[in-house]
Amino acid sequence: MRKPNILVVVMDTTRADHLSCYGYGRETTPNLDRFADEGTRFENAISPAAWTLPAHMSLFSGLLPSEHGVLHGEYSQRDGVTMFPEQLSEAGYRTAAFSNNPWVSASYGFDRGIDHFVDVYREHVHKYKSGVGQMLTKLKKALLLSDTGAASTNRELQTWLKAGDDETPFFAFLNYMEPHQVYTPRRPYHRKYLDGGPLTPYREVFKNRNIHRDRGKIFSGERELTSEEVDSMEALYDGELSYLDAKLGELFEWMQSEGLYEDTFILVVGDHGEEFCEHEPLGHQIVDHHFALYDSIVRIPMMARLPGVFKADTVDAPVQLTDLPPTLSDLIEDPAVDLTGGMSAQSLCEPDPDRIALSEYRTPPPQIASLSEHAPSFDWSQYEVDLRMARSRTQKLVHYCSRGREELYDLVADPGEQRDVRGSDTPDERLKDALAAWDDALGSPASNGGVGPGQQDSDVQEHLKDLGYL
Repeated sequence: MRKPNILVVVMDTTRADHLSCYGYGRETTPNLDRFADEGTRFENAISPAAWTLPAHMSLFSGLLPSEHGVLHGEYSQRDGVTMFPEQLSEAGYRTAAFSNNPWVSASYGFDRGIDHFVDVYREHVHKYKSGVGQMLTKLKKALLLSDTGAASTNRELQTWLKAGDDETPFFAFLNYMEPHQVYTPRRPYHRKYLDGGPLTPYREVFKNRNIHRDRGKIFSGERELTSEEVDSMEALYDGELSYLDAKLGELFEWMQSEGLYEDTFILVVGDHGEEFCEHEPLGHQIVDHHFALYDSIVRIPMMARLPGVFKADTVDAPVQLTDLPPTLSDLIEDPAVDLTGGMSAQSLCEPDPDRIALSEYRTPPPQIASLSEHAPSFDWSQYEVDLRMARSRTQKLVHYCSRGREELYDLVADPGEQRDVRGSDTPDERLKDALAAWDDALGSPASNGGVGPGQQDSDVQEHLKDLGYL
């Protein structure tokens, strides 16, 4: 029996509750809605990390950040960690990856097992280095006539797939960056969710750039966003998401025309979400995906499709990014592919409704350095947090490891996590047991991970700075 093709799609910075198939009030994702109707949609998919590098490393290894060793801004993956493309290659797969995020690059080991690795984001860095070409690129971006790489990614993937043969199965990984700050949705999606005249989207994009630049002032309390500013941010974010949805719709339609759609296991996920001032965990607004483990940040979309395996269904059981490697072992059934993952990895083929999902966060030092540039007199030590979280379908227990305190949320009565009920309610014993077992097995967060910016070339550094990481 021929092995299935595999396509893994990551929508960077995409929170589940902004997709219409997850109940959002705006019809942001009609193409993904249809995709979800054809396959299995996971209602409680939880990222093991709050930001890109550790989340992707967990996706590729099946391990929690404290297991694979990449907790923050240094590539410090432990010896012996297997990346699943390595075993797919041994099992006879053609392998390719197309990334728009500099964290997901060869600099951090994501080329292991990949025959054809394309850093799509470098196109934006290298295409026009000087002169009129560079001015034209900036003008197109300012006029919202270009995207953040989705169109190029689709073209690169299609070219690579056409160069293959019908006998060799393929694995392809895609990272799309459209929903990531800074929000600049390509026309006509720039005004899809904004009221006002034809100049309104450009004015709001300009304001959003200033908000992104002023994150340090916002997090320190020096500046407070109005509800109108937050609404505008969400409208632009939704525009980016709708544009990406359209590009994915085009890709799936092309795969159908090429006869690839029905023979391919397709997994569409987010790596983490985004916070729009819903919470103030440290006394001030946050507009990012750092410093907390609320569902706005760690509850992600996850949809799987493979005829005969992932049928039209909605699954309420908790699942995680770490589940991909053991799922591939089940689907491929090849001795060369033995991917069990770590302590929080289970096959998506057999979801467990009683499962406890785990997630963790440790503040990357470059994040503090970036924010403090705009508020140098603020005491940023309060943002240096070590968090571990255990979540069931109904409760979430968050442990502040370095501060010795906990927060408890009733996800049924309070899905927005506005009320910490640790003082009045009792957490499910399974949540406490899961956190205790985690500590026993791996130690405290302070004993894991690196502290530096990693092995970055100049292009990686330049792009990470543009994104606000450095």
